[in-house]
Amino acid sequence: MKTTHVITLISRIRERANKLIEKELQNQGLEGMVASHGALLSALYKNNGKLTMKEIATAIERDKSTVTELVNKLMLYGYVEKVKDIEDGRVTHILLTVKGVNAKGKFDAVSKKLLNTVYCDVSQDERELLIGILERLKDNLA
Repeated sequence: MKTTHVITLISRIRERANKLIEKELQNQGLEGMVASHGALLSALYKNNGKLTMKEIATAIERDKSTVTELVNKLMLYGYVEKVKDIEDGRVTHILLTVKGVNAKGKFDAVSKKLLNTVYCDVSQDERELLIGILERLKDNLA
């Protein structure tokens, strides 16, 4: 087995996963949403629909400019809104809108489809081993 093309292989997996995600998002009628919005929405869903820009950047491991771009796009389609902190005007909170909250079921269906497809013939032990190795590879590049 060739082991020198690990990064290329990971890249190809990501490309295929993104294609599947975007197809399923479209099938679910999630207007304007693309694969890159998933981590941001997931972070909001896990935190009662409200985080600061800084908290989002930390949660999804992206820089502030990337988070700003993602938030602006989600605002454009009505999934989130920005609200200035009452006590500290320098802080901006990102909140899920009603549309964003209502999209959770469809978003979860897309995630489930992706994971079922990826892991269709992979045992639980193999999954855990794979995740452990991928985490180590990520840490090696930190």
